[in-house]
Amino acid sequence: MKTAAFVFVFIVLGAGLSLWYIENHKGMPFESYSWNFEELGEDSGVPRTEVALKVGPDYHTIGTYTGTCFDMKGSSWKMDANEIAGAVCWWAGGGQEIGVYNENGRIVVKVGDLDEGTAETGGFRGNFKTVLEIK
Repeated sequence: MKTAAFVFVFIVLGAGLSLWYIENHKGMPFESYSWNFEELGEDSGVPRTEVALKVGPDYHTIGTYTGTCFDMKGSSWKMDANEIAGAVCWWAGGGQEIGVYNENGRIVVKVGDLDEGTAETGGFRGNFKTVLEIK
């Protein structure tokens, strides 16, 4: 009897979690997003990196950025609420954030400015502009 009760509770919890996931991810694509960073060497002592985004089987070159770039996933950087994937290119206290966003079912790539700021001014994250619409 205990086993049947356990199985019942397990099924109910699984169904509830599945419904919650579906409800909270409506319109979200179920494609995989991954970044490709190609280091291009230095220009006057400053590293340059070409950034490409792989969406499913397709690659999209996003651009060349100053600094060293990394995937936000698994880092201490937090993505925005509608951000599906993100990368940061950083050098000497500033850089760019490249984000993949779900905007009402449209998947767009935006690039914004980052600055660590000072003790007096604080940091900055903004000025995002759309550079690519995937779909």
